[in-house]
Amino acid sequence: MWRKVIASVIAVLMMVIGGIWTAKANGWIGEAEPSRSFAMLGAGILGLGVALLYVVWQSGRQPRR
Repeated sequence: MWRKVIASVIAVLMMVIGGIWTAKANGWIGEAEPSRSFAMLGAGILGLGVALLYVVWQSGRQPRR
């Protein structure tokens, strides 16, 4: 139970940080100069957070019969 909660919190943090990093690197937030490498890294972190959240919530489900 606690593992699922902790992993979910980590996944949500990854998604938030990755989203902010991507938006900032693209110049959508603040006055930052666009940076392609940081935008791709942020999008990758966001994607890994989504994947982690999906895996965590699917691991406890029972298969349908």
